[in-house]
Amino acid sequence: MKKLLLTLAFGACSHLLLAQQVMSVYSVTIPNSKPSDVKETTVTEANGGIRVSNVIQPTLTVYKPAKDKANGTAVIICPGVATPD
Repeated sequence: MKKLLLTLAFGACSHLLLAQQVMSVYSVTIPNSKPSDVKETTVTEANGGIRVSNVIQPTLTVYKPAKDKANGTAVIICPGVATPD
């Protein structure tokens, strides 16, 4: 019984091992920003994709490879970047 409970506990917490570093693009208020009532929204699509709009506080998420696969190369992907007219 203890092994089963340990296995279940580890399984429930294993997602924490995959946690990545999230960095704010701006440490304080975004330069030249104006006060707004806009709220950030997140929608899960039918295909499982996630769409975020009206981003208030932009962030970068670092996904690091396993230490044995790391080679010093980085890729930055910025999908759907848009600015209002």
